[in-house]
Amino acid sequence: PIPFNENSTRAYSKKFRVYVLRDFLFRNFSHFQPSPSSSSSTSSCTADITVLDVAGGRGDLSWILHNIDGINSIIADPRIPNHR
Repeated sequence: PIPFNENSTRAYSKKFRVYVLRDFLFRNFSHFQPSPSSSSSTSSCTADITVLDVAGGRGDLSWILHNIDGINSIIADPRIPNHR
């Protein structure tokens, strides 16, 4: 669960934004939903999905989607990444 301020629709911290967006994707797009026959948290159908992470910055969302959810992701960002 992601902590939210009861009086606001914003997350408590910017560091939680990536998790809020990930939850939004899974709640609102059927492509991200695990199939009922899948016993694991990742679905076999997610292997065929590729997400375009536009203005992906450091690539946090892409990293989570790929490494935790097994979803391919491509970052499209005109800035040069600075991974400090």
